[in-house]
Amino acid sequence: MEPSIQALGLKLAPADFVIHHFGHLCSPAELRTKDEFYRKLGRLKVKDAPHDPEAWVELGLQEYEQFRNYSAGIECFKKALALKPRYSSVPALSLANLYIDIHAEERALELLAGVVMTGRAAGEKERTCGDAFYNLGRLKEARASYLRALAILSEDARIGSKLGLTEVRLGLKKNGLARLTRALQANADEWEMHDRMIKACILANLMPQAAEAAERLASEHPNPASILRAAAIRAQMKEWRAAEDGIIRGLQLFPQNQELLQVKDELTRELTRV
Repeated sequence: MEPSIQALGLKLAPADFVIHHFGHLCSPAELRTKDEFYRKLGRLKVKDAPHDPEAWVELGLQEYEQFRNYSAGIECFKKALALKPRYSSVPALSLANLYIDIHAEERALELLAGVVMTGRAAGEKERTCGDAFYNLGRLKEARASYLRALAILSEDARIGSKLGLTEVRLGLKKNGLARLTRALQANADEWEMHDRMIKACILANLMPQAAEAAERLASEHPNPASILRAAAIRAQMKEWRAAEDGIIRGLQLFPQNQELLQVKDELTRELTRV
């Protein structure tokens, strides 16, 4: 909507109302049909307006985010940047995040090093750089980027969570765990928040806290993998009964899951041996 508003010479400003969008509440099959339709429209749009960078960005986002068609996404974002490098931060940030997804972090950093961004976009740039540095194991540089990102996007709990895990890995355990706790309290619905807390507790050798965090994740986001992870941590602590209890709860939700059934048998044998 924004380019159309700006093309009319109108100003963008915060509104005093909320628009509720329910487009993603349909079935997976309906979503896929909608995505295919939008991709078709996007391809028609770039054919009709090949010199419109926004058209290439729209198609690139569809190819990248909905279809994981990385080669097409790269081509679209590069065309948008070639047409008008400074019209928007979206193509550069999207391309950098795509590079990180395909484990080309150095290319992401090289791209962003040559782009100047302001406002919230500058915060997103620093967050993306932090992700690239983190994946490369350059933790001090990752921490510095996350701190700069958090200074701009102070309300973004995801950045605080990533910064917290980075600090724990750097040995700043108290500070990092405090950040992770605050981030989890602010956004407990995202499994990644729980995942980082579990990893941080294990790194800090706080196994009881790791087990509690894993069981909270298994309770709030139940699936066989999260249930098995919580049981594995309890088993590592030789708390066989607690591990078995977790598996039994999991089997109530997923009674036919073969991995859960196998682990249940193994824990029963271990309890008998003990």
